[in-house]
Amino acid sequence: MRGYLAGGLFIVAAAAVSINPAAAASACTGWIDFPGTTRECLDFVLERTRQAGFKPAPSGDTVFFWFGNNVVTTRCISSKDVLAMSAYHSRNNSACPLQDRIRKVLEDNR
Repeated sequence: MRGYLAGGLFIVAAAAVSINPAAAASACTGWIDFPGTTRECLDFVLERTRQAGFKPAPSGDTVFFWFGNNVVTTRCISSKDVLAMSAYHSRNNSACPLQDRIRKVLEDNR
């Protein structure tokens, strides 16, 4: 009887897990080549994104773009001639599309 009861509880527990899968967050990283000084890079990011209607929130060499609890960051790294990007989104497979919204603005007509 004990084996039957334990087996039955396992099946119920497995079914409950498969019915309500855990929500998965997502992250995305990338970069854009940007030769120039950190100041030029920051000015570029702030100007382009403001023109496109985004609300950049600069903090040092990093600029944050908040979308509710989700975020895209850009960081100017002049010693490597890159503009590093990262994104976090609370839903699975949603970070890269969010990051692409900012990337498109920065890459268009560059």
